[in-house]
Amino acid sequence: MDFEEEHLKDVWMVIFEFLGDDDKINFANASPIWHAWVEKRVHTLLLAKVAPLLRDRVPFETLMGLRQVGSKFAISIDSALARHPANLWLEFESAAKENWRQLKVQTMLRSRDDIYRFLREMETSTRNPFPSSRLCIEYEEGWEFINNALNLYLIQDGFWKACQRLLVPFGHHLCHLELKYVFGRSFYHCYAASLLRALQQVPNLESLVLQGNVYETLRDVTGYYCNNSLPRLQNLESVKIQGMGKIVTESILRYCCVPEKVTRLAISRYDCSSLLEEVYEFCNLQVLEAAVSMTSLERLSSLDNLPPLREYHGGIGLGWGWIPPYDPEMFRRLQPFSSTLYKIRISGRFVAGSLSRGEYGSGLLFPNLKTLSFEAYQGFLDILVQFSQLERLEFDEVNGMGAEGDSVYLDTHRVSKSNIWTLFPHLKSIVLASGTYYRKEKDDMLCDIVTE
Repeated sequence: MDFEEEHLKDVWMVIFEFLGDDDKINFANASPIWHAWVEKRVHTLLLAKVAPLLRDRVPFETLMGLRQVGSKFAISIDSALARHPANLWLEFESAAKENWRQLKVQTMLRSRDDIYRFLREMETSTRNPFPSSRLCIEYEEGWEFINNALNLYLIQDGFWKACQRLLVPFGHHLCHLELKYVFGRSFYHCYAASLLRALQQVPNLESLVLQGNVYETLRDVTGYYCNNSLPRLQNLESVKIQGMGKIVTESILRYCCVPEKVTRLAISRYDCSSLLEEVYEFCNLQVLEAAVSMTSLERLSSLDNLPPLREYHGGIGLGWGWIPPYDPEMFRRLQPFSSTLYKIRISGRFVAGSLSRGEYGSGLLFPNLKTLSFEAYQGFLDILVQFSQLERLEFDEVNGMGAEGDSVYLDTHRVSKSNIWTLFPHLKSIVLASGTYYRKEKDDMLCDIVTE
């Protein structure tokens, strides 16, 4: 059956809408007639392809200038910034390079005046309210004038009303939200309601940061969240909760998170003792920062559906409760993650004692472990030699690292003379309080260590 040209165009345009971006460009290049049909749309598609390349390769100031070229440029660049994986990275991750921190472009609001000023600007503006879909609300208003809990409540009550006026019309634009110090030290019923209303306005959230100094959570908060469930955030992948107490932390993990979706989790609480039950359901967890007891660590590593843990940051420095110092047995508990672990960071005190490699055994295999970091290391280094693929060792504080003549030693005053460089053939750098020391290879010989 023959169709007139305009009818053919209508049919092909319907098909065109179902194609992926790459296929749409191929469609345009397949025929001069087809190219004429979709020429304007192809320009938009090419911008979407070019924007990530610009984001990755041009200076940040230039990138911001390109947003002024036109609305289509601004939309494409904003989308590229919002969708970059760096938005989900936690600060301690190996991937979180310094040059990506500046690409986390975000709107920062610190007071009611900031919020209302922003709202007035939006009344006459047609621009994207959040260029990279990021918003940080960090409460700094009037802390020095607050003498009692009543004044704190009154001030923050007004602040939360301003937050609601902001999030109701604009919350759906957000993919990344940070709420810092927007709660009092006692988490009252009013804060539970405010947090609920805020999260109800951000259905597209991919990363969430909650940070506070909550020392006390009233029991009726638990009942409130049972009767007024927090929203399930289907796209939530990265969660960081610091100093919010068990009830709030537990409620966020239980109600807001889709267990299979979460890949990054950082939690610390004043009432820290063990991992919360909800964490054991996060079967795709790649990055974990938490104060984990040996019992919790053993349970996590014994799960039938073992998460592909790539980076682990644990220890007493992440919680305010007391946890015994870590010892070499911790590595045994992490052994089931050996095929995926890339970095281990231990906060608090790690006590290696006087165990030698032979005494402890040589059964630890972490073929992909590249970075091992300690806040406070005490004891000999013999057992660490088993991690033969290490490229970076970090010690914030050291005590008893051996001496010349020992099987393994690190002289913090003469780093270049330490035999650790020979025993760790892949080691590229050692980070100490005195600086960072690098292996410098020349003619296959170990040369002087360069320090910065």
